[in-house]
Amino acid sequence: MSIPPMSNPTPSAERPADPPSQPQTTSTSGGRGRGSATTSNPVPKLPTIRWDDKDSRECTARLIEWCKSNPKICQKLFSDSHQAASKEGRRRQVMSSQKDTYYAYVAQAVFKSDHNPSIQQLYHQHPNMFVKPIKARFQS
Repeated sequence: MSIPPMSNPTPSAERPADPPSQPQTTSTSGGRGRGSATTSNPVPKLPTIRWDDKDSRECTARLIEWCKSNPKICQKLFSDSHQAASKEGRRRQVMSSQKDTYYAYVAQAVFKSDHNPSIQQLYHQHPNMFVKPIKARFQS
């Protein structure tokens, strides 16, 4: 599953670069569901992201910085209400893509330049794996 390009929810200067897409897999069984093989390697297990560790503080700092730099997208992620928008004298921010697409942009900002080279490499090979830890962090 590759991440579709965003449909311009913010001006291009504010929008993060498109995350890389996943490698394509192909079936060699003729699509019958028996003995299918893929041309890509199996997806490795994502190491546990410990947001409160000393080593992960820079991940948390990048997450916070991304949120500060993208307030409109954050409002969309956190379900901007009509009542809150009216109270603040602004228009309500409505999602133009699925939440996972926005979480993928956050994951890119947090993990693309991780201090751990193995996390960086894993992110570049399998960026969609990092959506789940971002969602979990926002929900904790």
